[in-house]
Amino acid sequence: MYCIYGGGKLYQHEKWQSRMIHFLMDNAAFKKDELSSEIKYAEHSKILPNGITITSKGGEGLGCPPNSEISAIYAFNNGYDGYRINICKTKDGILVCSHDASINSIARNKDGTEIKEAIIISEHTLREINAYDFGIKYGEEYSGLTITTFKDMVAKTAKLGLKLDIEWKYPDPKKEDFEYIYNVISKNGYSNKNWHWIGYNKMYLDWFKEICDYVDEEVLIHPSSID
Repeated sequence: MYCIYGGGKLYQHEKWQSRMIHFLMDNAAFKKDELSSEIKYAEHSKILPNGITITSKGGEGLGCPPNSEISAIYAFNNGYDGYRINICKTKDGILVCSHDASINSIARNKDGTEIKEAIIISEHTLREINAYDFGIKYGEEYSGLTITTFKDMVAKTAKLGLKLDIEWKYPDPKKEDFEYIYNVISKNGYSNKNWHWIGYNKMYLDWFKEICDYVDEEVLIHPSSID
């Protein structure tokens, strides 16, 4: 697990690669053992002190199709306060929810068989992508599911009252993509109090500084990079 600090609050997020917690404040790393009692309490009870927020990473590990509206509902029903959206862009310019550049790990052919060739999202239109099934891999009850658009996902998380973490994945974005993202989250009632942008490119942050009326900067680190 990892933490990011910003706006006077400590935000705790789910990350499958690690069960460790680190956070930075004023550019200083605090020792893990100083948080050990709170960490164990947070992990086992999900009754979190001091404004800590538990965020589902795209609904992974919940037994349903990840990066789908269904997974957002499952996350909410399982006690999560927030939801991570990963964004990819189709060939015809539609923002969709996917962690990977291709659909192969989560989608199947309509008959449930594996897709043999790599289906890269940025190389196909939304209609072409939705020729595949995004639910059947996770159970017959989910068969017929299509890929979730960013617009639809934000509407669903807003209705559920989930906070948002948003991360751009593939391909490289344009500034107008960020303007669209900002317009969608704003129209759905999100503000600097309940959504975060996660990125590893300073240019993306600079774009948001130009677009948004507010920017609360935070430091995000992966636990494996710290001794």
